[in-house]
Amino acid sequence: MDTGARRARRGAYMGEARAGRRRLWRWRRNALRRRTDVVEAWAVLLALALMVCGGAAGGWLVHGATTRLFEERRAEASPVGAVLLRDAPPAAWSNSGSTDNTVRGKVRWTARDGTRHTGHARVPAGERAGDRVTVWTDARGRIVREPPGPAESVTGAAMLAAVAVTLWCLLVLTVLALLRARWNRARLAAWDRAWSETGPRWTSGSGLT
Repeated sequence: MDTGARRARRGAYMGEARAGRRRLWRWRRNALRRRTDVVEAWAVLLALALMVCGGAAGGWLVHGATTRLFEERRAEASPVGAVLLRDAPPAAWSNSGSTDNTVRGKVRWTARDGTRHTGHARVPAGERAGDRVTVWTDARGRIVREPPGPAESVTGAAMLAAVAVTLWCLLVLTVLALLRARWNRARLAAWDRAWSETGPRWTSGSGLT
């Protein structure tokens, strides 16, 4: 390896070392380091630990609670055959531009205890009166919305867990930003006080002795 290449590698290494020292200057002893700098360094480290550990724990808890909620909804609801009493309206366009293939229709069904009920439920659009449709009822025989399937439950639980982790991290970062702003104001105030003592000595032309 020629001398130029060695110098280039040495220069790159020294540049990386100096950059690392600049990033970790709050942890190194030096005359310019203030108490608030050390506190801020520990606060940043604590914030990172809270985001990692707290986010993981919170996401796990939210995922587990959401999964159990979906499982309970599936356990409480059961499909029941019903008869459509009136023609169902055609599919309608939603505000997002997609087609809703289910509409509200009046149906009659027989509960598990043998009693007959009449009510409104979501049915396929365009069905005719007398067609058999499937509705979902709870343990009391009341119509409920169709519970999410296993795949939808997994996706929904993962999305809610991700939202919880994101909100937690944003909360930690917001608190850290507020604390750092307060420390910056304190440092500026200390600088102003120090300059008010030394500034007149400079402006008077006597200098520092």
